[in-house]
Amino acid sequence: MSFEFKWPQFLPLFYDHAKHLLSTALNNGDKPAIIADPNKVNQLDMGTTPPDL
Repeated sequence: MSFEFKWPQFLPLFYDHAKHLLSTALNNGDKPAIIADPNKVNQLDMGTTPPDL
């Protein structure tokens, strides 16, 4: 079985939503005491080539 992925240019709205979801996920649960502030994803780049499976 094979798959063909189309890797489009992602919209800014997608990046904003993905950064929010990743930031939320990174801040769930307990953190080591050395990490004092919340984690925030500031930059996200999906690249131009789909992942190799």
